[in-house]
Amino acid sequence: MRKINLTLEFEDNDLVEYALRKELDALLGKSIIDIRTLPNTKELYDNDNHFKSLCKAKKDLQLQIDRYVNNRNQKK
Repeated sequence: MRKINLTLEFEDNDLVEYALRKELDALLGKSIIDIRTLPNTKELYDNDNHFKSLCKAKKDLQLQIDRYVNNRNQKK
């Protein structure tokens, strides 16, 4: 089994998002595990140091997880 995570960025338009979701559902159906609309956090990131440090911690932790998984998978 293989999972692919894809993040897209496009204009803030409900009709475009609806059309995309409809196409993805028609194309992939039950293969879709998770789909969500992410909030725009640019202003929060630019103006809130605590949020910025949380984002950095999340990025660092994800790197550690990825390395751990990769190392475990190579031993098989």
